Amino acid sequence: MRNLMAVSDRDAARRDVGQQLRTARRSAGFTQSDLSDRSGVGLKTIARCEQGTMAVTLDVIARLASVLNADLTVSARPPEEQEESWLIDADPAKEDLTAALEAADAGRSEA
Repeated sequence: MRNLMAVSDRDAARRDVGQQLRTARRSAGFTQSDLSDRSGVGLKTIARCEQGTMAVTLDVIARLASVLNADLTVSARPPEEQEESWLIDADPAKEDLTAALEAADAGRSEA
């Protein structure tokens, strides 16, 4: 799979997802430990994700969103199209996140 984001965009995306995750977790009344126990995602992974210091897969984001019953959105801009923003929605109701990624990519290429 090709590189989808420029380095600075990756950093911003990690921070944004981390802030969304922390907000959703606190709104649900969970500690990081609670979320780890319920999602099966490691405690250190959750902590680093919330701090924006660790890249996590869409699968992990979807698992956390599902446990929190929250929408977590990842925004990304391909390097060759920095001016155009597109979103990959990590909605826990979506069964196939690969299809969501492909749909976002197809929509972007049609523009």
